[in-house]
Amino acid sequence: MKLKIFPPSEPPSRYWAVSIGVFDGVHLGHQTIIKKLKEVGEKKGYRRAILTFPYPPSWHMGNKELVPLLMSPLDKLKILRKMGVDTVFCLDFHEIKEMPPADFLLRLLFPYSVKHIVVGENFRFGKNKQGDIQLLNKLCKKAGVGVDIIPALVKKGEVVSSSRIRELVKEGRLREARELLGRPFFVTGIVSAGKGVGRHLGFPTLNLKLRHYVLPPPGVYAGRVKVKGESFPAAIDLRKLRKYWCLEAHLLGFGGNLYRKKVEVSIEEFLRDREKTEDITKLKSLIRRDIKMVEELL
Repeated sequence: MKLKIFPPSEPPSRYWAVSIGVFDGVHLGHQTIIKKLKEVGEKKGYRRAILTFPYPPSWHMGNKELVPLLMSPLDKLKILRKMGVDTVFCLDFHEIKEMPPADFLLRLLFPYSVKHIVVGENFRFGKNKQGDIQLLNKLCKKAGVGVDIIPALVKKGEVVSSSRIRELVKEGRLREARELLGRPFFVTGIVSAGKGVGRHLGFPTLNLKLRHYVLPPPGVYAGRVKVKGESFPAAIDLRKLRKYWCLEAHLLGFGGNLYRKKVEVSIEEFLRDREKTEDITKLKSLIRRDIKMVEELL
């Protein structure tokens, strides 16, 4: 599957069924929409595409407070591919933010072989989000384009949404976030050089510098590190520095060198608050206890 710019340079030779949105986290609500998109594509013989922005709209509007990400754009692309989407098209936010809702459909989508649209019931489109599902239904019916409006997915009395999951992760409620994501919360990054403190203590760690993610509170966590498809339980230390978050993970049962390698780290269970100490013996004891808890949990 490829990431392409929409609209393409010329109309495709086959018809498209599309869904539109940011899809940050590709949570269970998103998955319900994508499942319907796949069903439509298979039934009608349409190609299945997602029209999305790599980053939330606030990133394109000069806001000082950027919406933190549940997932990197590349990881979002990978998960959409695994779910059976044929193509992901990237929308130019600056091109469409001033576009009237009718123009968004009549000028941007319909001329490029879009024959079916699948969206959630809260879908809004066009300038200042003026377009709603009533207008969508009206214009699509007139143009002979099919529409499916998917009701919001509700879990334990609350709508499953990216904003809700961000709140849960930020509060450290990782089990609840997992229930809405349909998988553990994870981050990815390139392993950077650390100070070698963990290795000196006998517990080598990988180090990630994280920016732009929503993250749980500083602390020690149990989780897993995936390297080239193989997963290892890990004790994870997470702390916030001035310009970025630092994640250190000690992998159980791994003895290789991960420097400059890309890894995926799932943060799954809170173990304890971080504790500063100059006592090396005490520090080693804390780490051994963390490792034992990881073994018991994972």
